[in-house]
Amino acid sequence: MAHEFVVKQGETRTLLVTVKSAAGAPVDLTGALCSLGVKKAATDDEYVLHKDSTFFDYGNAAQGSVSVTLTSYDTLRDPGVYWLEVECVMDNGKAQKTVADYFLKIKTAILQPHYIEVAGGFEVAMVISGETD
Repeated sequence: MAHEFVVKQGETRTLLVTVKSAAGAPVDLTGALCSLGVKKAATDDEYVLHKDSTFFDYGNAAQGSVSVTLTSYDTLRDPGVYWLEVECVMDNGKAQKTVADYFLKIKTAILQPHYIEVAGGFEVAMVISGETD
């Protein structure tokens, strides 16, 4: 079963990840370290986007849920469908990975966000968007 998250170029979106056991019960993620990887093709060696554990919010980890935010800068990519995978490594070293196919679909925005370089990174100078459907 495939799942698709849809965003427009330059849009900020928070993804909620819930890990459940085979029986459907939430898995306690307390102490887990999660990461997100996005690739253009599943067989690519390089990620087009990678977020390590420091980018995740673990506020609901005991209930089996964590979240990660894709910023407007993260989604300012070529339109298309990308492969997305989340892995949570439990404090006992056992890894929990997404088992279904997950995709990030980035849709074209008519007007793109513009970024200006500032000390220590980039800053959004303007965000105006519309989609072309």
